[in-house]
Amino acid sequence: MTLAFLLIGISWDQFSSMVGEEKKDEMISKVKEALAKGEEQFKEAGYDYEFLEYGPDESMDRLTKVLESRTWSGVCIGNGIRSTKQFTTLFEALVNTIHEKSPQSRLLFNTLQDDTMVAVRRWFTE
Repeated sequence: MTLAFLLIGISWDQFSSMVGEEKKDEMISKVKEALAKGEEQFKEAGYDYEFLEYGPDESMDRLTKVLESRTWSGVCIGNGIRSTKQFTTLFEALVNTIHEKSPQSRLLFNTLQDDTMVAVRRWFTE
């Protein structure tokens, strides 16, 4: 069975609240570039990978559907959600939904937008 990983990041429309309007576009570009590089790393490793952006006012219905759509080996919640105080409630909701709907999934935590594979390798050896 192919290992499958889900990365959850903050929705693009929230970046201005994190880095300011003047730096928003630059940061979004950096994150999108890192996500593309990360997706390539997952493909090279033979893993399935999906990115899901999430906003603080969204219900967990969409995440529930994604979690129930397949067996996820691991779910990574991005640092932008975890380290930003205003997203604490979102972080808690994500963790609890993952725990409830996909209890077999390892919870993974990256430290930068381009090191998700490092988090995967901590738990899944090649």
